[in-house]
Amino acid sequence: MARAKILKSIVSAVTGRPVTDPIVARGCVSVMAPCALLLLFDRRKVRRILPGLDTTADAAPQITRYLVDFALAGLHATASKPAQ
Repeated sequence: MARAKILKSIVSAVTGRPVTDPIVARGCVSVMAPCALLLLFDRRKVRRILPGLDTTADAAPQITRYLVDFALAGLHATASKPAQ
């Protein structure tokens, strides 16, 4: 639970929304999903589905930077949207 609390507080800070806002919950899912895919899926299957994605250890810094940039852009884009 501590990790979820930390993630919610980070997403809340980035979006400027309260931790209880549904946009924060959706933001958490958006941040976690790509990480879960790379951590939990069989790398052979990932390579078969996404042959252009380099999943080697050497590519980890580039993948990490991309995921951070993508997540932050999405969180910033949704921050100004009305809660639904």
